[in-house]
Amino acid sequence: MIPKIRVWDKIKKKMYCEDEIASIYFLTQVISIVEKNDFINFQDCIIMLSTRIKDKNKNEIYEGDILYEAGIGNGVVEIDMCNGAYLLHKDKKPEKTYFYENQERDIYFTVLGNEFENPELLEDGEIE
Repeated sequence: MIPKIRVWDKIKKKMYCEDEIASIYFLTQVISIVEKNDFINFQDCIIMLSTRIKDKNKNEIYEGDILYEAGIGNGVVEIDMCNGAYLLHKDKKPEKTYFYENQERDIYFTVLGNEFENPELLEDGEIE
């Protein structure tokens, strides 16, 4: 299985989706972007993996996405490699919601945005 990724360019403040990424060069630690044959250094970007899970609107969920779960509020998706799960981490709150790829729970989530392009969505963590 080839993992799906997206990349946040910290310098340009731009998100590159899978179809905009030409190659990843681990030896030289750069990512080749299709647009204008551009390159991004690893230290200037954040690479996010897809969870391969879709929200209730059929949007793919990635690390760094801000999800809304009814009754719980907003949280950021993180990958927990030790437990083989994805988790919804509530900003400024200790509780975490774990979810797994084969779990039907994903239908209750809604992708609102991501922590890089939409940080304001984490300010209060609730939707009125």
